[in-house]
Amino acid sequence: MTGRSPVRVERFAFGALLALVLVLGYVNWRLLYWQPEPAASVAPAPVITPAAANPVPRPGAGIAATPKDYKNILARPLFDSSRRPQEIAATKPVPPPPKPAAAPFPADKFKLVGIMRSPNRSTRALLRTNATDPGNWIDEGGAIAGWAVVRIGEDRVELSANGVTGVVRLTVATAVATSSQVATPPQVATPVHTQK
Repeated sequence: MTGRSPVRVERFAFGALLALVLVLGYVNWRLLYWQPEPAASVAPAPVITPAAANPVPRPGAGIAATPKDYKNILARPLFDSSRRPQEIAATKPVPPPPKPAAAPFPADKFKLVGIMRSPNRSTRALLRTNATDPGNWIDEGGAIAGWAVVRIGEDRVELSANGVTGVVRLTVATAVATSSQVATPPQVATPVHTQK
């Protein structure tokens, strides 16, 4: 008994493997381009529309829903067995709090110290709110201590808050010192240089 030579076995195995690859390739090609043929006896499936799925006529079918309909839907709790709208206790509307009476303009609170006009800036006023306050320069349209500066005039500033308007006038010192109160400035002695 002579055995097959290893070369013949290898050729046979290679040929079998090549045949298997070709058969699988052909099957794959057929499956890739395969299209089922329609059967002549099978009728097409009917198209089911939402109206056909629910044959019971609904009241108001075909009419667009209004916001009131949505409110009614939302008013009925989903997991409540009665599916009735929840009873909401009627509450009386709360009246708005009364507006406080307008306080009079506090003329003694503000003191107008000066007004500055400049071509490059808006008109500004130097206002003090008390005697120890160094003052604040406020532009027209600005605010100080809760009062808006409405207008700055030549010698006055108009302030407004909560519908109350007031005017602060520029105060000018009118007290003139008498001659006895005028102190003469101290004389400064100039040193004299002598030559030796």
